[in-house]
Amino acid sequence: MPSDSNHIDLKIATTQDKDQIIRFLRTFFYKDEPLNQSIGLVTPKEPIHEEAEAFSMINFDRGLSVLALDKKKLIGVCLSDVIDRNHKDALPEVEDERFAKLIGLFDRLANETKIFEEFPHADRGVVINVLSVDESYRGQGIAKRMLNRIRDLGKENHCGFIKMDCTSLYSASAAKSLGFKLLYSLDYSDYLVNDEVVFRPKLPHIAATVYAQNIDHSTG
Repeated sequence: MPSDSNHIDLKIATTQDKDQIIRFLRTFFYKDEPLNQSIGLVTPKEPIHEEAEAFSMINFDRGLSVLALDKKKLIGVCLSDVIDRNHKDALPEVEDERFAKLIGLFDRLANETKIFEEFPHADRGVVINVLSVDESYRGQGIAKRMLNRIRDLGKENHCGFIKMDCTSLYSASAAKSLGFKLLYSLDYSDYLVNDEVVFRPKLPHIAATVYAQNIDHSTG
């Protein structure tokens, strides 16, 4: 039986945690993520998608990613990285057309949001790449605890905001409950490529959203 959330420990992810994180994401994230399901990115016959895994793990060990543990059992993952006003990473080259659809959506969200215009005081910010909790531990506030820890780490690393692209209603609800501000919303029915709807996820997931929150440096 899952422990009470008060007994869950948080730790900063390191290189040594890589294999454990990937095993966790294969179990609880890739197959459950609504857009992955919509395009059949991961299936019982193809349970591993190396391009998606590599993308998720970019810079996970820079000291801004957090793991939740019940004793030694990994039960939550929040993978994050830093973005810089003066440097924009190039889009990754991908071979799988299905995965390219996801990359295209994330690029659209970034272009529409213009995050540094929303936070003109900031030269750096934290971006949440993955937020996932073991299904048997959901509803205990673990995602919120991880996001709060990420905020502290962002402050320590001189970041002015946290940004989170939400492709599911659940991640959007977690961000909203922590006081994140909705910056942009794109209904999946309105996201077209070559006049065709790209994603048709199951309800209640109807939109991709971008949430962000200022990191207050006036205290602490």
